Amino acid sequence: MLMSEEEAKAYEENNGQLEGPTQGEETNDITISINAMCGNVGSSTLRINGLINDKKVHILIDSGRSHCFIDEKVVGVLECRVEHTTHIVVRVADGSKVLSSLDCPKLCWEIQRHQFSYFVRVLKLGGCDFIMGCDGLSVKKKWSKGKQKENVNNLVLFEKFCEAPKFKLITPSILSDCLRIT
Repeated sequence: MLMSEEEAKAYEENNGQLEGPTQGEETNDITISINAMCGNVGSSTLRINGLINDKKVHILIDSGRSHCFIDEKVVGVLECRVEHTTHIVVRVADGSKVLSSLDCPKLCWEIQRHQFSYFVRVLKLGGCDFIMGCDGLSVKKKWSKGKQKENVNNLVLFEKFCEAPKFKLITPSILSDCLRIT
């Protein structure tokens, strides 16, 4: 991100979050949930594997969001084409604000052999590589036949999600050990 010295200092002091908009920033109504920032799966999110530049990424599909975001570290690793833009303040559901000054104007990604291409904002995320909002889903209006199953109300069911969760039995003794203060 390109920031003035004042903005950079405020950004570092707040661990990548801003107190409020500074001069030259747009304050569009772009919001993101805490769960999406952390990569947690909830009632309106789905975690799935995908590909960007032929590299595996963890994608969080968030039906409660309209925008798509990619993690700033992932952009560097995948060598995605980015452009500098006016600073956009993204409001996190907990009231904090995060600055975005880069975007990928036409990022291409793949989910289960389905190609997507859309405008994506670069943002500091925590628990996933990419957040796909509803606007990213809407660009893929026509799904090829035979590669997905459809359910009631035209909802698309993907063939395979991320690895199955692994459960471990927590016995009272294990719980006691975990809660023991040293």
